[in-house]
Amino acid sequence: MPKTEKHVEWPNKYFESYNVQGDIRETSKQIAHKCNEELGTTESMRGPSPKNRLLMIDGVDAQTVGRHVKELKQKALGQPRAIRRSKDAIGRIEAVRAKRNPIWPGDRMLLAKLNNSTPKNVKN
Repeated sequence: MPKTEKHVEWPNKYFESYNVQGDIRETSKQIAHKCNEELGTTESMRGPSPKNRLLMIDGVDAQTVGRHVKELKQKALGQPRAIRRSKDAIGRIEAVRAKRNPIWPGDRMLLAKLNNSTPKNVKN
């Protein structure tokens, strides 16, 4: 979370207290409102035109809290934040790249199948 330490500690404690098998009953908007209320911060204020523009002040919004809680859930389940390529997969990609750069679409499809990935994840 791109906020102060107290904005990180509060959702962590909240998640530890109200976590029931990885689920929290309240929405991220409700959690953000409670966090801002208890810490005495303001989420946003109305900005200049257009009418519905909101300016962030010093609090947290629902999107930030939701993203943070999602990461906490994944950490509790033991899921990594990102799945990295294995050395074998990197070796295959480098071998094809040595023959033709950029990688052809057909090669990309075959590499994705060999690496248990998607063609989108096989970058040039």
